[in-house]
Amino acid sequence: MLSLNQDKKSNRLIAIIVGLLILTIALFALAGYLIKPMIVADSAASSLAVSQYGSSLKKAEALVAAYQSDIFSNLSFGSFRSFINLPLNTGQLGKTNPFELPPAPVQDLLDQLIK
Repeated sequence: MLSLNQDKKSNRLIAIIVGLLILTIALFALAGYLIKPMIVADSAASSLAVSQYGSSLKKAEALVAAYQSDIFSNLSFGSFRSFINLPLNTGQLGKTNPFELPPAPVQDLLDQLIK
């Protein structure tokens, strides 16, 4: 009688595991079914955007190419002078501890004590 009861428990456990496995597979399939149209729509929209703005991009590239001439080698740009010594050197500026109180003036403290 004990073995019959254990067989029922083990069969029930196996049935629960198989049921959960089938439910998990069904949920993943449903999620894939629902998400796939969004992915396809995004890829179609991105290809539409490229084709929609392709002519504008070509015009912009043509403008950039037109202004890539020797405009900066002109004599008026060559007369500019730099007043900065390059490369810039970095160093420690300010206090090492910005929250440190400045030292109290000793002379002012002595004057207050005397008066």
